[in-house]
Amino acid sequence: MKYLLLIIFMTYVSFSVEKIEIFIKIEDDNNNETKLMTIGVHPNATYGLDYEIGEQDLPRLPPPDQLTSWLTFIDSTENRPIYSRVDFIPIPGDDEPKLTHRYIIDFVRIDDSDDEYFTWTKIDDKRITKATISDGYTIKADMLTEESFKMRGLTFINVVYVDIEYDFSINSVNDAKVPIFTYPNPVSEILNIDENIRYDKVEIFDLSGNKMFTYKFKDEVYLGSLSAGMYILKIYNNNIVIDIKNIIKY
Repeated sequence: MKYLLLIIFMTYVSFSVEKIEIFIKIEDDNNNETKLMTIGVHPNATYGLDYEIGEQDLPRLPPPDQLTSWLTFIDSTENRPIYSRVDFIPIPGDDEPKLTHRYIIDFVRIDDSDDEYFTWTKIDDKRITKATISDGYTIKADMLTEESFKMRGLTFINVVYVDIEYDFSINSVNDAKVPIFTYPNPVSEILNIDENIRYDKVEIFDLSGNKMFTYKFKDEVYLGSLSAGMYILKIYNNNIVIDIKNIIKY
């Protein structure tokens, strides 16, 4: 019995850690040649190219001259280039939940007089404790409080550094640390969810990670059609997991 419980616990811990995505867009001074990039952490990532999670090889030479800029590579290991517009790094283990990481974004300007503008999606995930973007010299922006970063033309600098600190011991958005009550547990048919908590949806998974159901916001969830066993309930708000529960169905 102890061996079985250990397996269940390890499965739950590894599955409960969600990927974190940050989308970065690059535009030139004339709103031409927009580049979209995705960086962050992923439970299935390595420090190489992981095709199954969207990382792909990019051409390693600049395109024809009519383009004003070209993303050359993202180096997320600081010792070799990653030629992909999508790059994730591994999530650290439970014994070391904090992670500091640097992404080096290199690009080519066909016209050195063009300014380059970097914008990114708003970072609401509290597991990101610090995020900065800079040219490595004098220009720096706080990605948690600012929305854009400008690299002026004629600076002969074509490298941008993104430094991110993660802390996976922090809950993603539930700042108040208010417990979300679900009852009864074990449950036969109807699982009640705390009516004082606002959320968008809940998802139910088996221990292998297969999604069983998705329910939009309501105070109760019907589980009567599930087979007896243990399941994982994820509660979302603004598409971010705010709580995870082990649910026993009998």
